[in-house]
Amino acid sequence: MNDSSGSPPGAAGGGLAGVRLVLFARSPGLGRVKTRLVPPLAASEALALHLAFVEDQLRFLLGFREEGAEVALSADGPFRCGGELAGLLARVEVEEQGAGDLGERMHRALRLSAGRGTRATVLVAADAP
Repeated sequence: MNDSSGSPPGAAGGGLAGVRLVLFARSPGLGRVKTRLVPPLAASEALALHLAFVEDQLRFLLGFREEGAEVALSADGPFRCGGELAGLLARVEVEEQGAGDLGERMHRALRLSAGRGTRATVLVAADAP
C-alpha cells in the first residue's frame, strides 16, 4: 500500500533504515527450478523463467535501498549466473540458507537478521508476483 506520494509506507526520509529485505530463491540449475512447469516448458525454459523472476524481484527490492533498506539474497546453495543478474547480485549480500525444510531455513534467515540488529526483516519469495 502506498501513501499519497506513491511511496511505500514509512519510506519517506530513509524510513527503512534498519529494515532488511531478503529474497529467498533456489539456486539456479537445469532441472532444479520450476520443475512443475516441465512439461509444458522445457527445462531450459523453466530455468530462464526462474532467473527472470529472481532478476525482477532483485530490481524491485533494490529500489528500496535509497530509502535505507538493506537487500540480501538467500539461496539454497551457491547462486551462479551471468548477465545483468550477476551485476545485480554484486550489489547485494548473497548468503546460503543452510540445511532444513523451508520453515527452518526461513527461521534461520530471520535469526541472522535479528543478530545483526535489524529492526525488521521481510522475506520475499523469488516468484511472488
